[in-house]
Amino acid sequence: MKKILLMAVMASSMLLAEGNVTAESNATSTAQTMQHLEASMQMIQKGFLYNSEGMVDEGVKQFKVGLGNMDAFVVKVDDKDKGKSFDPQSYALTESKALMGMANDILKSFKSGEKDKASESYTKTLNRCLACHKIIR
Repeated sequence: MKKILLMAVMASSMLLAEGNVTAESNATSTAQTMQHLEASMQMIQKGFLYNSEGMVDEGVKQFKVGLGNMDAFVVKVDDKDKGKSFDPQSYALTESKALMGMANDILKSFKSGEKDKASESYTKTLNRCLACHKIIR
């Protein structure tokens, strides 16, 4: 009888521990993705400062890689908020697509020599990132 109880306690502990590891790794993955996006934006900005098309191109490529990780953009909705109109999955998809287009605009404008327009697109992209952070946090 004691063995059965001990095994049940051990099994439930293992299941609970596994759930916590998954939640922690998901949070770590999200943080890593956001740090990757931040570093990509910094590389684009350095490309502007050094007038380096290669740096801007690499920054945009890395930014797009980070945008490909949709799981980092999806926020879990609490049970108390489930009836509200905000859909985090839809919002994440919309933001990812919009940011992808804006990144393409940055690169296209920079390559065509329209540096002011590229800088404006960069600022709009950064503002979109900040708006998302404000909504989510």
